[in-house]
Amino acid sequence: MQASDRVTIADVAGASGVGIGTVSRVINGAANVRQATRAKVLKVIEQLGYRPSHLATALSRGTSRTVAIVVPHVTRPSAVERLAGALAVLAERGYATIVCNVDTASQRDQHLAALTARHRADGVIVMSLALRPDHLTSFRRANVPLVTVDLAARSVPHTVIDDIEPASLLRLSTVRQPLQESGAEGARRLCALLRGERVLPLRQVLPIEVVQRGSSGRPAGQSRQTSCRSGSHSSLNSALEAR
Repeated sequence: MQASDRVTIADVAGASGVGIGTVSRVINGAANVRQATRAKVLKVIEQLGYRPSHLATALSRGTSRTVAIVVPHVTRPSAVERLAGALAVLAERGYATIVCNVDTASQRDQHLAALTARHRADGVIVMSLALRPDHLTSFRRANVPLVTVDLAARSVPHTVIDDIEPASLLRLSTVRQPLQESGAEGARRLCALLRGERVLPLRQVLPIEVVQRGSSGRPAGQSRQTSCRSGSHSSLNSALEAR
């Protein structure tokens, strides 16, 4: 069967050799699907060009199936990588996304107020933005699931990549930060919250990769995974201080 805009969930089920219910569970990111079956269904969805109807899903579930991502300076390379990781996970699990770009503190406040007051999304990911206590209170009162990436927030699941020390190590090494994976992990944690699961630990620290350099300044071909300290994290908060 060739890809078509008219491909239905029944077509996907038939080509995958599973029932419609199984395809639906895969699309909705349900946990009770075997990994091999999930991979097979997702491959067929890609081959057939099937696009789930988010409106139909919303009507059947009574939810919008939409996640908002609030991120500063969306064209910066670090923001692009984090977004790419999060968007890939959310698309795989059937969520539509709203990306809210922030360049000033007032824009941040406007976006957060709209997301908590108008329930524009099922859940929210905030990346690299300082949040005040009143922001967190608004999310709790509105009962809107929240996770953060590249910043720590009290009582909120957060994924960070810590700075590395000492500086002498940096002069002899290349540091690769898992920016895309940090965005993906933030999305996975939010999806778990939306399924009603408890997310622990609240603080998730991703390891960095340090590649030792040779005397010529080129990578020597050896690398090691370095766990990160729990006391600091790198972010764009210097450009958008909480105030």
